[in-house]
Amino acid sequence: MSVLPEQSGKQTERGTMDPAAARPTAGRLFNKLFFVLGDLGLVMLAFVLTDYLYSTSSDRPFLFAASFLSPPLAVAWLLAGLIAIPIFSIFSFYGQIWRYASIPQYFLLVVGTLAYSVFVVMASFLLDLRKNTAYYIIFWLVLLFLIGGYRLVFRVLLNRQSLHSLIQYAQPSRAQRKQKNDEPAPRKVMVIGAGYAGHQIVREMLETETNRQPVILIDDDERKHNLSIYHVPVIGGRDKIISAALDFAIDEIILAIPSASRQTMRELVEICKQTACALRVLPVLSDIINGKVSIADIKEVEIEDLLGREEIRLDLEVIATYLRGQVVMVTGGGGSIGSELCRQIIHFQPSRLIVFDIYENNAFMLQQELQSQLHQPTEITVLIGSVRDVGRLEDVIKFYQPSVVFHAAAHKHVPLMQDSPSEAVKNNIMGTYYTALTAGRLNVRRFVFISTDKAVNPTNVMGASKRLAEMTIQYLSRQFP
Repeated sequence: MSVLPEQSGKQTERGTMDPAAARPTAGRLFNKLFFVLGDLGLVMLAFVLTDYLYSTSSDRPFLFAASFLSPPLAVAWLLAGLIAIPIFSIFSFYGQIWRYASIPQYFLLVVGTLAYSVFVVMASFLLDLRKNTAYYIIFWLVLLFLIGGYRLVFRVLLNRQSLHSLIQYAQPSRAQRKQKNDEPAPRKVMVIGAGYAGHQIVREMLETETNRQPVILIDDDERKHNLSIYHVPVIGGRDKIISAALDFAIDEIILAIPSASRQTMRELVEICKQTACALRVLPVLSDIINGKVSIADIKEVEIEDLLGREEIRLDLEVIATYLRGQVVMVTGGGGSIGSELCRQIIHFQPSRLIVFDIYENNAFMLQQELQSQLHQPTEITVLIGSVRDVGRLEDVIKFYQPSVVFHAAAHKHVPLMQDSPSEAVKNNIMGTYYTALTAGRLNVRRFVFISTDKAVNPTNVMGASKRLAEMTIQYLSRQFP
C-alpha cells in the first residue's frame, strides 16, 4: 500500500541551419581565403603605418614611396605577412564564424597579434634590425586595430539589420518614417531583466529579422537604472511595469531572468497580468544550452514556471506496467480528483475501469465523457456505492477482482468539514479504513491512497482527518505487506 500526495547542414540548438555548415565547400574556402588575403595585406599595412607613426613621433621624415615601394623592404614585409598566416591559424583566426563572434573570439585576436608581435621582436634581434621598444608597442596596437577592425566591419556589413539599427539610432528622423503598407508594425517589447539574458535578447531583436522592437528594460538593480543596452533604456524596477506598459504602448513583455526563483517569477507574472500585454518567458538556466539565449527560447508562461518547487516527472513506463490490461478501480471516481485519475488511467489501456462513487450525477457525466473519447478496448463500469458500506465494497471487489484500487473518495472542502467534523471522520478516516481493509483481505495487489498537502502539520479538520487516514494506511500496509 502507498500514500500519494494530491498534486544537410549541422542543426544548431535554435532549430535552424548553421550557415557555416550549410555553405558549400567552395564557399567556405572562399571565406577563409578572404580573411587570409586580408590579413596578409593588413600585416604589411601595419608595418607601413608603424613606420609612419614612429617617424612622426621621433621627428624623422617618412617617405611612403621609399618605404613601401622599396623592393627589399616590400619583399621583407611580404615575407613577414606570409609568416603571420600560420601563426594566426594557430589561434583560430580562420576557424571562427565572425558574424556571431563575441568577447572570447576577439580575445583570441589580442593573443594572436601579441604572439606575432613577439615573433617580430625576436626576428629583428636575430637579423640585427633592432628597433626602439616604442616601435614594437605601436606595431602591436596598429596590427590589433587593423585585424580586429577588419573583422568587425565584416560582421557589421553582414548583419545588415544591425547596421540598419545603428543608422536608426544615428538618424532618429529616419526611424520615425511611416512604414510601408505591406509591412506590419513591429511589436513593442518590454524586457524585464537587464542582465546577460536580457542583453542577449535585446541584441538579437536588433540584429535579426524579427517583428519585435525592444523599447524599454526593467530591472530591480538600482545600479542599472538610467543606463541602457544598445540604446534601450533601463527605466526602473518592477514598480514601473504597469505605468510603463501604458506610457510606451507596450505589446509584449518578455521575462528574461532565467536565474530568478519561482517566488520572484510568480510575483512578476502577477504584476504583468495587470497589463494588457502578451507575456512570455525564457526557460530556466539549466535548459539553455551553452549559455546561448535566443528569441527561439522564448515561450508562453506555463504553470511549471510558477511552481514553488521543481516539477515532478512521472515514470510513465513503470506506471503502464501495472495498469495495462488490468482491472482498475477508482473510489470517488466522479469527484474532481477521482475523475482526473480516470481520465489519465484510461490512456494506459486497462482491461476494465471501475468508477465507484456515491454521487450518481458526476459518475454518469464522467461515464458519458470517457465512452465518447474511448478508442481502445477498455470497459467502463460505473457503480454507485459508499466507501463506508463494507458489504457493498466486498461485493464489488469480489465480483470484479481489481488488481489496483485508487482511493480518492473523501470530503475535501475545508470550511464544510470545519462545520461537520463528524462527517470528515466517517468518510475520510473510517471510509479509508474500510476500503483498505477490504482490499487487503480480498488480496488486491496494489492499493493507492490519494492524500493532500493539508495533512502535513494539519491546522483544520479536513487536514487532520487525512493525516489520520495516512496513519491508517501505514498501519494496514504492515498487516498486508
